[in-house]
Amino acid sequence: MMPQPRLIICFIISLFFTYDSLVAETIPPSFEETHRDKASLFEEYSETIKVNEDWSCVEEDYKRLKILKEESRYMGEIPIPYERGRQEVAEFTAYTITPDGKRHTYSNIQDMYLCPTYPEYSDAMVKILTMPEVNAGSVIECKTTIYSKKPQVENTFWKGSFLLTNVPTKLLRFKISFPKKFNIQYKEFNVNHKPTITEDDSTITYAWEIQDVYDDRKEESYAPPPTPDIFREGIEFSSLRSWNDVASWYYVLIEKNLHVTPEIEAAARKAAGDKATIKDKARAILEYIQDNFRYVSMSFGSYSLEPHPTDEVFKNKYGDCKDLSLLLKAMLKVVGVESDLALFQEEFSISDPQYDLPIPTLFNHVLVLVHSENNEEFYADPLLKGFDIGEYPINYQHAYTFIIAKDGGRFGRLPIFPEERNTMKREVAVIINPDGSALREISAEWDLDTSVSVRASLKGLDESEKDEMFKTFDSMVSNGGEVLERRMDNLDKRYGRATSHIKIKQRDAYLVSDGLIILEVSGYKRQIELLKEKRENPIFFPINSCEVTTTKYRIPDGFTVLSMPDNIEKDMGLFSIKRKFERRKDEIIINEIMRLKRIEIPKDEYPKVKDFFDKLSHDTYQRIVLKKTRSLWHEIKNWIWQMIRKSIKIRK
Repeated sequence: MMPQPRLIICFIISLFFTYDSLVAETIPPSFEETHRDKASLFEEYSETIKVNEDWSCVEEDYKRLKILKEESRYMGEIPIPYERGRQEVAEFTAYTITPDGKRHTYSNIQDMYLCPTYPEYSDAMVKILTMPEVNAGSVIECKTTIYSKKPQVENTFWKGSFLLTNVPTKLLRFKISFPKKFNIQYKEFNVNHKPTITEDDSTITYAWEIQDVYDDRKEESYAPPPTPDIFREGIEFSSLRSWNDVASWYYVLIEKNLHVTPEIEAAARKAAGDKATIKDKARAILEYIQDNFRYVSMSFGSYSLEPHPTDEVFKNKYGDCKDLSLLLKAMLKVVGVESDLALFQEEFSISDPQYDLPIPTLFNHVLVLVHSENNEEFYADPLLKGFDIGEYPINYQHAYTFIIAKDGGRFGRLPIFPEERNTMKREVAVIINPDGSALREISAEWDLDTSVSVRASLKGLDESEKDEMFKTFDSMVSNGGEVLERRMDNLDKRYGRATSHIKIKQRDAYLVSDGLIILEVSGYKRQIELLKEKRENPIFFPINSCEVTTTKYRIPDGFTVLSMPDNIEKDMGLFSIKRKFERRKDEIIINEIMRLKRIEIPKDEYPKVKDFFDKLSHDTYQRIVLKKTRSLWHEIKNWIWQMIRKSIKIRK
C-alpha cells in the first residue's frame, strides 16, 4: 500500500520541528542571555603592562562596559588614579555609545587630590571622567594609558592580580612583558587558565585571553579566614627575591626619615617624665602623640609607601599611620626604648603573606613593635585611642604583621583574644508588685570595644547633644516606663571598661490575670545567620566572647511560685548556654552564661548546626508562673463550706 501524500508531508514537517527543537536544546544560551539579570557586564576588559629597561612602565587599560540596569548608572563616573610626579596619564579616551549608535565623549573631567585637605602632603591624584547618556542599553568605552617614570621602589616591580571578575566579562585580556634580565618571579594560585609565554632575545611576555569570565561564588557569612588554597586564578609577579629584600628596602627608608631634633627629644623626655617601666614610657609617649597630632588618612599602599621625615611630621603636627609610627619610634628611642616598625594587615583581608611573593602592598597599615623587659614584645599603634598598652580593637585579632628590623624582616601575628576581653556582665534586679507594676534595676559592665566606641562618640558631642542621646537611650530601655536613675561610669576615663546602672519604674510590667503572673524568660535569638540549606565552606566563628547575666525576681506579697522551668544546658561547639533557676525565700534567681567560641566546624556538620539554631529560640523560651495565695480567713471559710456540703450529702 502506497503512503498517502498528506501523511508524507506531515511526516516531513514533523522531522523539521523535531530537528529544530533538538538544535534549540543543544545550543547553549549566549553570554548576554546568561547574564541578562545582572546590572552590567563587560564586553571586554583588557590590561597591558610593559616594563622597560630603565624600570619605567607603561600600563594600558581598555574597558567596554554595557549598562543593563539603571542601578549601574553610577559607573558613568570613571576614576583614573595616578601619582603626580612619578606617573603621567599619557592618554585617555572615553565614550558613551547609546543604542542608536551615537558616540558621546565625556562631559566633564576633574583632577583631584586623593587627600584634598592636605594637598601638599601626598602626590596621590585621581582624574574623574563624567560620562553622559549613561542609561540601560548604553555602552561605556574607555581607554587609558599611564606612564610611570620610575617604580615605587627603585629598580623593582611587583604586580598581583586575579583572572576573575565580579562583573560578568565576555572577554578578558591580560598581558605583561618585561626584560628577561630582571628575573622577575611569577607565581600562580589555582590557575586553570595558563598563560601563553613568549620570549625573544631580551623580553619575556605572559599573556592571557579568556572568554566568559565571571566569579559567581556567593560570599558566605562566617567563612574561615582566607588561605592560599581558596584563591582562584590568582597571579603574582615580583622582582624582589625575598621578603628580606622588602625589610632591607624599608629599613633604609626608616633610617633616612628618622630625625631626632632637639624639639622631638625635649617632647619625648617631658612626656615620659619619671616613668620607670617600658610600658609606662610607651603609654605616655603614645598619649602625647594622640593628643597633639592629627591623623591624615593616607594608608600604606599603592601611592604612599615612604614615611615623611619625623622632623617634618613633628612641625606640621599631622601624619598618616607610617608617619606617626615612625615618630613614635623616634621618641621611644630618645627615652631608651627599642622598637621596630611593622607592616600590618587584618586576618580576613589576606592569606598568610609568607606564601606570597614579596609584595609590600599586601599590607595596608604600619604600627610599632616595642621590645619590652624580659624579652617581651607588644604592638603600639598611635591610631588606637582608648586602647591601653596590650589592648587592640577586635578587628586586630590575629592580624598579620611583617616586622622591619636592622638584621632583616620576620612575620608575626597579633594574638587571638581571650574570652575575658570580650566578656559582658549584667545584673538585673526586679521587684514585682501585686498589681503587676515593677521596679527594675540593671547594672552592667561593658565589653572593651563598646566602652571605647561610646567613649569616643561622647567626646565629639556637646552637652545638648549628649542630653539628646541619653534621652533616646532612656526611651529605648524603659519600654514605656519611667527612668528614675541612670548612671554611666568610667566614660570620662581614658582607658578601661565602662559600667552603667539604670533604674526603671514600669506601671504595667506584668499582666495579672486570674490570680496569675507569668514571667517570660526570653529564648535566645540566632547568634549567627545560617539560612541556606547547603554550605560551601566550613563554619568559622572568629571571636571568643561571653555574656554573664544574673536576674533576681522578688516575688510580690500574696503570691507564690506555681511552676518554675527546668535548668538548661546546651553546647554545640561555637555556641553554648547555661541557665540555672534557683528559689530563695521570696526570690527567684536566674544565672545565665552564654559563650561564643572561636572555632571551625566542618561543612558536613552544617545541617546539625543549622537545626540547632533553628530550634534555639523555641528551646530556650521558658516561663515562670506565680499564683496569688488566698488569705487564712478565706481558706477557713472555704473549709467550712466544704464541710457543710459534705454533711448535707450524708443526710440525704
